[in-house]
Amino acid sequence: MILIISLCSEKLSEEEFVKPLINIARTASKCIVKHYTKVTKKNLKNATHIILSGNPIQDNNYQNSNWSWIKETKKPILGICAGMHAIGIAHGAKISRNKKIGMRKIKIKKSQILDKGTYEVYELHNYGITLPKGFKTLSEKNKKILMIQKGNTYGLIFHPEVRMEKVIKNFVAKVI
Repeated sequence: MILIISLCSEKLSEEEFVKPLINIARTASKCIVKHYTKVTKKNLKNATHIILSGNPIQDNNYQNSNWSWIKETKKPILGICAGMHAIGIAHGAKISRNKKIGMRKIKIKKSQILDKGTYEVYELHNYGITLPKGFKTLSEKNKKILMIQKGNTYGLIFHPEVRMEKVIKNFVAKVI
């Protein structure tokens, strides 16, 4: 079962940031959606994979939450935009201003979820993170981190649910 954790403060935002994740991920497995404030140990235990959603650009409530379980879990995690911030927070990264909206070409190093190459991705964010301890950078531009990895934990500042569905499909199919 794939656990999709919504980082959206409003239900309406989930239509844009969570529903596409469900539609993509459920082709591989059953999905369950939980709001980040309602995730239980049982949810985490029953998950095969965990996806942390993005959220609207002005929604920053998640930044003050306890994300320590991220460091403790051995389950594969994919953090998208705000989800990458949550991964960073859990691992001691600093949040910094990094506003970007729109399509951008980026270069990515080879990983389990994407082959090495140049991709066009969609970004919608106000913040970025510093590199968390133990992580490697898979993509950066102008000294801003776009994609990170540590073991089976991935963080993306961009939104793969917009024109990069293969990232999510590869995550749920390849990362174990």
